[in-house]
Amino acid sequence: MPSHGSAALLFKWLARLLVFLLLSAGCSGNGGDDTTPGDDDTTITGDDDTMPGDDDVTGDDDLTGDDDATTPGDDDTTGDDDTTTPPDTDGDGIPDDVDPCPGDPGNDPDGDGVCASQDLCPDIADDQSDTDGDGLGDACDPCPNDSLDDVDEDGVCADADTCPETADPGQEDTDGDGLGDACDPCPDDSSNLDTDGDGVCDANDNCPQTPGTDQTDADGDGQGDLCDPCPNDPQDDADGDGYCANADNCPSDTNPDQADTDSDGKGDACDPCPDDPGDDGDGDGFCAGVDNCPDTTNADQADTDTDGLGDACDPCPDDPTNDADEDGVCGLLDNCPDQPNPDQTDTDADGAGDACDPCPRDADNDADGDGHCANEDNCPLESNPDQADTDQDGRGDICDTCPIDAMNDEDRDGKCADADNCPAVANPDQADADQDGIGDACDACPVDPRNDEDGDTLCGDADNCPTAANLDQADADGDGA
Repeated sequence: MPSHGSAALLFKWLARLLVFLLLSAGCSGNGGDDTTPGDDDTTITGDDDTMPGDDDVTGDDDLTGDDDATTPGDDDTTGDDDTTTPPDTDGDGIPDDVDPCPGDPGNDPDGDGVCASQDLCPDIADDQSDTDGDGLGDACDPCPNDSLDDVDEDGVCADADTCPETADPGQEDTDGDGLGDACDPCPDDSSNLDTDGDGVCDANDNCPQTPGTDQTDADGDGQGDLCDPCPNDPQDDADGDGYCANADNCPSDTNPDQADTDSDGKGDACDPCPDDPGDDGDGDGFCAGVDNCPDTTNADQADTDTDGLGDACDPCPDDPTNDADEDGVCGLLDNCPDQPNPDQTDTDADGAGDACDPCPRDADNDADGDGHCANEDNCPLESNPDQADTDQDGRGDICDTCPIDAMNDEDRDGKCADADNCPAVANPDQADADQDGIGDACDACPVDPRNDEDGDTLCGDADNCPTAANLDQADADGDGA
């Protein structure tokens, strides 16, 4: 609340205002406002008269004093501010010179004696304590011990926040070291040790003495590859021969020389068949070096054709050459023993496979011996090495009844076309009445050697104009022409 001194100043200012208003209304004349002693005049001695007194017009506030209304002065009627409204910075209706809080229209609303413009908590009465020095009084500061007022906005002030600069509203602290998991470099390790300084806490570092963020542990033995002497051997060289298991050809048998005669990946020291890379692959009790069927179990080692292959794995147990042509058919059953033909095709069924048959489509294999198999020989039964075929009818001249007639006497009248006057019409007698070279059997005008020369469909022997077309045969004079 404003002090007692402030109230006195306010009262004094109001008195001045009243005097000013009275003087403005008039200072002479009779009546209510004249100089005759009476109510409210300026000559009657009293609180507001012209006689000297506390508030009269001749006293401290009278018309002749420092602030009177007649003598020029700061607040008189003839001075600088005699008619000017006093300044009121905060607009609260109280002039600044008597306003207890000229910059605070509420005039210290929280009543703590500190105007709002200087009050660290304008709306809360307080002793102006500001522990964190952030300009907010402790009484109204949400985080009185945190000058940044919960900078990570997680609802927890910095002085109580396990991660002041990292939002972690849950404040989880797994290892209980006072650092929240959200910002704890080692959330599972309260000691927060990182001996090798690689950024991986010792509690989680599979190589705590070897810097490196790569925590790969290929063999799963708990030692990271970076510090594991045998990163791919969880037993770390169990036989102590200087070779990790993944590189040791006898992981359980000491063999520093790593000898491996058969190069099967197993050292001789632990190889049941040091000369057999398959190590008796068929499991018949015989290492490959002495097994006649290394990949087929045959404990009896039987070998009927004594070819070195046991019967159990010999494709031709009765054929010592074992299918010489390698076509999958043993020699005694192969229709081409020396020529590979897995399908054993024998088109002409002559017992010789097509692969080795000189005439695979001729069971007689060129019976006439002219060098041409029957299926390609134009005279299969008559030797004709030259295969001459004048009329190109597929029959060699030597066996062709009409060697220059491709149709071979088409009309079957016993006359080849080249000698038949009617090649397409049978006429064994070859009759040709008009001797025009066309047999009567196929001659449209058998007695007209010119064969309707004028083309009027009337043969010359019946045409009254044999050389001039006249289909109507008109003959006006009836002379036959």
